Amino acid sequence: MHYLALGDSISIDEYTGVAGGGAASQLAHLIRADPFQDFTVDGWTTAHVLDSLSRVVGVPDVVTLTIGGNDLLASAAAHGRFPPDPATWVTDAEAILFRVEDILQRCDRLWGFHPIIVMNTVYDPTDGDDRYFEEMGMPAHARRGLTAFNDGVRRLARERKALLSDLEPLFHGHGFWSADPWVTEVIEPNLAGAAAIAKRWAALVAHA
Repeated sequence: MHYLALGDSISIDEYTGVAGGGAASQLAHLIRADPFQDFTVDGWTTAHVLDSLSRVVGVPDVVTLTIGGNDLLASAAAHGRFPPDPATWVTDAEAILFRVEDILQRCDRLWGFHPIIVMNTVYDPTDGDDRYFEEMGMPAHARRGLTAFNDGVRRLARERKALLSDLEPLFHGHGFWSADPWVTEVIEPNLAGAAAIAKRWAALVAHA
């Protein structure tokens, strides 16, 4: 099975502390991927993923897409110390979703409708507690952007008949400040988090 991983640090090994411990590597092992093309990089945004598609070799059978979190963080950073009107976060999320849809359309043009595409929401390391959002340097109403983005990913998955890996509820209760965190360095998946993601992906692929 030809597996292509696209996206950001939600998929990578680095923060798990184990070679092959990232969600993409674990899924590749679980489904015995051959080949496994890994186009996941710490810090990547939707723009990076779009640029990477031209370098993919062959037609994948399975594609996982973890993207959007860094775009949301970049939007927050762009607003600086003076937060915009709360509605601005939703507008920012809609712009990111437009680029996610562009990625999906590019995949269709490259490979038709052959690959199983697994889309992912962005988990919330604060477990819904706005006080921790502020500890991350963002106003509490920045959560509107995360909510709008995740709702948009769910909508796109339905419309395009992609598989949905809804990481937001999966990770709830396992945020950075929880008693059983699946997150390290505030936003990155640790080994337990990566294992939970890979297990969810494998179950989705097995039943596709």
